[in-house]
Amino acid sequence: LTLREAYRELGVESSEVSKWVQATETRQLLREVMLLTEAKARIDADGKASLIFLKPGFNLSKERYYPVETLKRDYRIFEGVKMFADHPTKADDEARPERSIKDWVATLKNVSVDDDGQLLGDAVIVAPWMKETLANLRDKDLLSEMGVSINAVGRASEAKIDGFKTAFIEQLVMARSVDFVTESGAGGEISLYEAGSPEFDVDLVGVETLRERRPDLVEVLERDVRAEAKQSRRLNVDDQERIKELTEQLATRTTELGEANGKLDEADKATAKATAQASIKEAVDKAELPDAAKTHLLASFSEAVDTEGLEVAIQTEKDYVTAIREGGRVKGMGPSGESKEDAEKALRESFKRMNPEWSDEEVDTAVRGR
Repeated sequence: LTLREAYRELGVESSEVSKWVQATETRQLLREVMLLTEAKARIDADGKASLIFLKPGFNLSKERYYPVETLKRDYRIFEGVKMFADHPTKADDEARPERSIKDWVATLKNVSVDDDGQLLGDAVIVAPWMKETLANLRDKDLLSEMGVSINAVGRASEAKIDGFKTAFIEQLVMARSVDFVTESGAGGEISLYEAGSPEFDVDLVGVETLRERRPDLVEVLERDVRAEAKQSRRLNVDDQERIKELTEQLATRTTELGEANGKLDEADKATAKATAQASIKEAVDKAELPDAAKTHLLASFSEAVDTEGLEVAIQTEKDYVTAIREGGRVKGMGPSGESKEDAEKALRESFKRMNPEWSDEEVDTAVRGR
C-alpha cells in the first residue's frame, strides 16, 4: 500500500496531501479501446449508435486502473465531445491539434454512468459514409473489426492492485474526443506516441519539463504570482486601516447618538412639565380660593410634570378656608364647643386622611400655612 493509496483510503482531499506525496501523481494521456461488440453497440436506422465506451477496472495491459468512484464522479466531461475517425498521430497533433472537420464523423450525446460504473452514450453519426460503414459492419456481423476509444487526459498515482503495479486514475481531467478506431491494440495498450508525447503536450507537461524547456515562461508566471501576492498584502494593510477608521467613526456616532437621545429625553420632560404647569395654573386660577391659598397650591406643584393629586389638593384648601372662616371651628369634625386646638387637630386628621402620602411636616405646613 503506497502513501498515496493510504491517503485515498482515508478519504483525504488531494489539496490536503503533502506536496512530496503528490509528486508521485502524473498527468497521463488516456486511450482505452473497446470493440463495438464489447461495447454492446446498438445501431438504429438513423445511424445513432448507443454504446458503452469505458469500463471500470484494469485496462487490457493492466497499466492503468479506473476506479468506479472516479468514473461516477467525472463522467460528464465526455458529454458533447466530437468523435473522429481514428486517433490523431503525433504529426497530426503538432500540425493541427484542433483536428480536421474532414475526420469528424459523430458527436457523443446523453452520456451517463450505470450502477457498475460503466460509461454509456449515444454516438450521433453526422458523416453519411460512417453511417453506411457501421450498418454494413452490423449486417455482416463484423462489428468486432471496429472499436471506440477515449482520447482524454487524467491524473494518476502509482499503486499496486491485485499484485499489479499500475497507474491509479485519480481524476478524469478533460476529454478531447471519443474516436472510432480499427487499431489492433484493442484494450488500450500504450503506443509510442503516448510514451513520447508529454514534453510536447501542454495538457501533460510537468513543472520540471516546463522549467527545463521554457524557463522564460516560468519566470513570467512566478513574477506575476509575486506581484499578485504583493498587491494582496498591500490591499490587506489598506483594508485593516479602513476597518480601524470605520470602527472609530462608529464609536463617535454611537456617542453622539447617546448624547442626542439624552437631550431628547430632557426636552420631552421639559415639554411635559410645561404642559402640566399650564394645566395646574389654569385649575388653581379657576378655584374659588384666596390668593394665599392659590400661591400655596402653585408652590406645592411647582415641580410637577402631571396634574395627579391636584383636584384633591384644591378641595383640601377649600375645606381649610371654610374651617378658618367659621372662627376656628370645623363643622362636622367633632362635638360643638370644641377649642381651637381641637379644631386644628381635626383639621390635621382631615389633611392626613385626604393626603396619606404627606409627611407630618407637610401636614403641619398645611395646617398653619394660610
